[in-house]
Amino acid sequence: MPSYDTYSLLLSLAESFLVSLIVTYVILPWVMQNMKRRGITGHDQNKLDEPVIPEMGGVGVVIGYFSGLFTFLISYRFLFNEDLPYSSVLLAGMS
Repeated sequence: MPSYDTYSLLLSLAESFLVSLIVTYVILPWVMQNMKRRGITGHDQNKLDEPVIPEMGGVGVVIGYFSGLFTFLISYRFLFNEDLPYSSVLLAGMS
């Protein structure tokens, strides 16, 4: 039978994954639209017609990643009042 600590860890990981997914899904189109509007674009050299695409779209992915990581750290430490094992931080970073 898994302990309460295991359930709180899994709940925190699932919560951080969902937050990261939603934030990335919402913010990525906004970031890419702003990059196009500001002229931060480049040519896609892997396509024959070389369409113009926004550069630095990874900023939205990084924002989503850190939002999920901070959600995990906050929920596990403050909501569940548990000590945070370092392996859990690594698992949250991989989610």
